[in-house]
Amino acid sequence: MKRTNKLKLAVSHDARRKLYDKQDKEISKADVFIERELLTAVIVNDEVAKWVEEHLQYEWVQSVTAKKILKKVLSFYGEYGEAPKNKMEALYFEWLQNGQLNEEEAEELEEDLLPGLSAEYEENGIDTKFLIQRAGKYFEKRRLEVHSKRISDALNTGDMEQAEHLAGNPPESLGSGKNLIVRDIDDYANLERPKLLLSPWLREGEYTLVYADKGVGKTMFAVLLSRMLACADYQARKCEINASDSTVWQVKHPTKTLYVAGEMAQGIMDRFAGFHWMGEYIEQYKPRIIDRGEQQATTNQPFSLSNRNTQREVIRYLKQNPNIKLIVLDNVQTLFDLEDSNRESEWSNKINPLLQDLEDCGIACLLLDHTGKDPNRGAMGTHAKTTRTSYSIHLKDHSDKNRRNDGQAWFKVESIYTRYPEGKFHPFYLRFWKEEHGTQWEVTEGGAFSGNDNKNQEIKAAIIQGDKGTDIAERFDITPARVSQIKNRIEKEGLLKNGEPTMEGFSFMKELEENI
Repeated sequence: MKRTNKLKLAVSHDARRKLYDKQDKEISKADVFIERELLTAVIVNDEVAKWVEEHLQYEWVQSVTAKKILKKVLSFYGEYGEAPKNKMEALYFEWLQNGQLNEEEAEELEEDLLPGLSAEYEENGIDTKFLIQRAGKYFEKRRLEVHSKRISDALNTGDMEQAEHLAGNPPESLGSGKNLIVRDIDDYANLERPKLLLSPWLREGEYTLVYADKGVGKTMFAVLLSRMLACADYQARKCEINASDSTVWQVKHPTKTLYVAGEMAQGIMDRFAGFHWMGEYIEQYKPRIIDRGEQQATTNQPFSLSNRNTQREVIRYLKQNPNIKLIVLDNVQTLFDLEDSNRESEWSNKINPLLQDLEDCGIACLLLDHTGKDPNRGAMGTHAKTTRTSYSIHLKDHSDKNRRNDGQAWFKVESIYTRYPEGKFHPFYLRFWKEEHGTQWEVTEGGAFSGNDNKNQEIKAAIIQGDKGTDIAERFDITPARVSQIKNRIEKEGLLKNGEPTMEGFSFMKELEENI
């Protein structure tokens, strides 16, 4: 059918019933009226939307279409803290465009619900107190009706034990268990994965454990990702990590990061400043920092994320700032004041509650941790650390890091665990170094990296003088594929032609010998 953007300003009583009649002929006229009235109020009134979000259990709503629309409207309220109001029409067309409404639902919504919003509530307003009282009575009625039906269903199937159990355990009154979300199994068929912030692995609401020895570069790694996610030019190559044809990290949805620093907050801010050459920030996504030391000095109170009240303060701040979709916790030991990292209860009691809150709010989390005494066993502590993780990433010093004296980092990035196969990536190396105009970084493999490094020059020389690729790979601890890549680059530079050194190649070799 052809759709229009214009809303009618009147709606008949018969039209109101169509929203329900097409899907459930048994709903009474009184129930039709109050569900329709409540749905409209949730769309246009903040106070009603808040009350319904806190008290509604979706099984109480009888209309399948009304239930689906309520879920979407209350999802909007949960994200933005207000009812859709005049944005409802735009939301409708967005749902329609994204295929979130079938043809019948779209027709009912456009013809039966949208036209009445302005006429019913812009002119007459809403008696909020009266409507909430009516809704409360209706919810209580539906709560008992649903429970009664469960008893009847058990009796009809001959399950006397279940019927007796239900009869002896009536449902709790309105408001009890309001945080318990119970879905129909069919609901999961339409659930979407959380939004991908950085492909292939960083998603809203998922927790990633990043662990390494002290001083390897966990903070540098986290700062780089936070900077990429807020860069105005985030689609440029300078804001992607291109490790290979099969491993490319790209920003898909820019976001603001809340960086919680357990120590060295000034050093973290300096690291952010070092990447100034990556360009301007998207203003609304400019990262924010919580400095544990500053918090304690200012309030004269300890700041520990193991404290449930402190966790609630952080969650409250995140809800008030919906642009923040990533939090970095740097690091476990300093922020949570763990008495014994090897005790599972420490993690379960102090950290898991916050991770659950972050997941519920759709906030991605990078949790930085130290490697244990045995690096092959992973992060310090117990297996409890990985029970909630979606991804686990290990950073390990490059074997040649100590040969360089530039005060920065060079490490291997390896995917140790992934809950979702599409988030798996091949290991690669990241190297950071300082230059006059900022902190530079690049992807390397094995021991070879671009620039005028001595080792890279030695690899070039070995290729030019005709050494076997496998011998070069073994000698310099790189892969044969990397040798081929460097050889191709040498040919493009004009140092080799048809496998033989050119005049420029001989000049390169002579200059290298003179400098050794």
